[in-house]
Amino acid sequence: MLRINSTIVALITGTSALALALAPTAHADDPVVYEVWSSTVSSANVEWSDTAGQHSVQNVPLPWRTSVMVSDARSEEAQLRSTWQPGSEAHPNPGRYMWVRLRIYTKGSQLCEHTADVGHGECTGRGYYADWETPPR
Repeated sequence: MLRINSTIVALITGTSALALALAPTAHADDPVVYEVWSSTVSSANVEWSDTAGQHSVQNVPLPWRTSVMVSDARSEEAQLRSTWQPGSEAHPNPGRYMWVRLRIYTKGSQLCEHTADVGHGECTGRGYYADWETPPR
């Protein structure tokens, strides 16, 4: 009888350990910092995402920065977009030299930086890749 009890205990212990090993690991939300900066453009429209969804502010003074939580900082769930008026009718080349820089950081690491003078820009936690497909991480 003792041998049977020992075998049952060993089976239960082994099964529990196997279940724990195969169980998915929980992923806590990641902190990110979104930043929009310019030395030549004074304000912009900014859109970003966090665990609560999509957000936007219009005509926000630059530089602009916020800290939020996202499900996965190194994915497209961390998303920052901005649009700005690059110039006026008085300037023949309205976008030229009206640079705006977007950045995304997590835990001290920069995930994305995009600088543009075309009136709009976008960054994700996967980085910025122009004219080619985003490589897998």
